[in-house]
Amino acid sequence: MPYKPNINELLEKLQQNPTDDKLLTQIAFYYMQYPDGNKDLEYFNKAYQVAPNIENSHNLANWSYHEYGDKTALELQQQVLQKQPNSYYPYVGYAQMLTSELEHFYSDYHLDKKINSSQSINYYQQIIQCYQLAIQKFSLAPLAHQQRQCHLPSLLHHNRAWAMAILDNYNQALIQLNKSEQLLNNAVQQQFMDMPSQDILVDYMYKISLNKIRLYILLSREKVDRKKEALQLIEQTKKHPNCDDIDIADLYAQLGEYELSYQTMIDKVDNIDESWQWIWYAVHRCNKEKWKQLLKKGIDDHLAYIEDLEQQSEQLQIENDLVMLADNLQSIKNEQQQIEQKRHQLKCMSQPKPSNEIKYSLQHLYLGCLLFGYPPHSTNINDDNQYIF
Repeated sequence: MPYKPNINELLEKLQQNPTDDKLLTQIAFYYMQYPDGNKDLEYFNKAYQVAPNIENSHNLANWSYHEYGDKTALELQQQVLQKQPNSYYPYVGYAQMLTSELEHFYSDYHLDKKINSSQSINYYQQIIQCYQLAIQKFSLAPLAHQQRQCHLPSLLHHNRAWAMAILDNYNQALIQLNKSEQLLNNAVQQQFMDMPSQDILVDYMYKISLNKIRLYILLSREKVDRKKEALQLIEQTKKHPNCDDIDIADLYAQLGEYELSYQTMIDKVDNIDESWQWIWYAVHRCNKEKWKQLLKKGIDDHLAYIEDLEQQSEQLQIENDLVMLADNLQSIKNEQQQIEQKRHQLKCMSQPKPSNEIKYSLQHLYLGCLLFGYPPHSTNINDDNQYIF
């Protein structure tokens, strides 16, 4: 059944008990489900002001960070960890905040990079430590909770592996990933109530397999036999129900198996896009005529887009919308630059080998905000690892 408490009753009770932080939290949960401005954040903050304990601080920090982008939440979550929580929620919460910060740092669209390389290393190290502590704390949760969430230890080990691999600790990462795989296989065989659906668990298994192949590719640069293992695992992964040809073709190309990559996409080659850098490079290596054809199509697409932009610009001039006009003219300039680059590639028949590192293709699995006491997420325990209701 959907979570829908009677908000009028909750507000009436609040008039009689204005400093009841648990009641304030229940009202915040209601507004999470049924938004009304920023009342969700307002009531999380009220609960925190009344009782700045671990539960309320964690809930406020996580919700304000993930839903409202409040960077000060990082400091608040650090204060939570300084209290040495008994629950695994705060450790996962802080690890996921740091992961979001790092993803923003490495984004191609984030030009004003405020995290330096030394700080990013520190973040990854903290993430590894937080997930290790979360693994230890999970074992303290009530048995019924562990059963319902029996897939979580697998994801915690997986995310440790992800951070270790980014720090080039590939062998330790592989140990963690193998542990993750084993735990998830065990979880899939369980039939506990309130567990994620089998479809979700199967999707996790697929993503773990992809990351394991990426790790083997990284290790193959040190030992030849790791490439053989990577190829074997790719063959196994191709049988997975969630398998995507794009994933497989990309992995083949990053292993240097360009023909296998091209053959994987042979039926979809006309839809290949430059943004699939390694697959695009494999097409160039295996079928230059097809590569030329796709590149010419790309030029035609740019020209058609420029024509649309020019028509829009004429209308913007009539409307005297100088701001939008400037944006349009800059877009036209960018499109023209891309056309010139493609024409140069056609003339030279050249396609640079992608420089992006495969370790940054490794995926971190998001576990959610894990708010204390939220029934729809089955997180109705407190920091003493006791059921709230």
